[in-house]
Amino acid sequence: MGDSQAVDPRRRWWDAIRRAFDIPDGESDDNAEAAIARAMIRDGGEFFGVDNTLAVTAMIRAASASGLAGELDDIVRSESYDRGFRTVTDVCNLVCLRAEKFGWPLVKDPHVLIKLREATDDLVLKVIESARVEG
Repeated sequence: MGDSQAVDPRRRWWDAIRRAFDIPDGESDDNAEAAIARAMIRDGGEFFGVDNTLAVTAMIRAASASGLAGELDDIVRSESYDRGFRTVTDVCNLVCLRAEKFGWPLVKDPHVLIKLREATDDLVLKVIESARVEG
């Protein structure tokens, strides 16, 4: 019986992201991802010169993949841990690098790049804080 209640590791962090943005349980993953992207663009402003939806979707998928890889687990318990990442900032850096695999746009304008980076940091921090509350 205990196994039936185990959380699928592929879903755990995606579900944490959904909870961080108050996405209802019955919402499909595609609709949830679109709603999260809209919320991030609305709250963070537009990213000029890039496809906003593509950029934000890459951030969301990279954060989920980092969670699946176990890179968010220990940071939820502590601001600092020993798996090669010393701070939340290090994890955010990794999510940004991983986002390139999910369609992160090539950006030459440093102001746009900084804004994209800040949005990624905000996403990771929001998910970590949500996961800490869920406990």
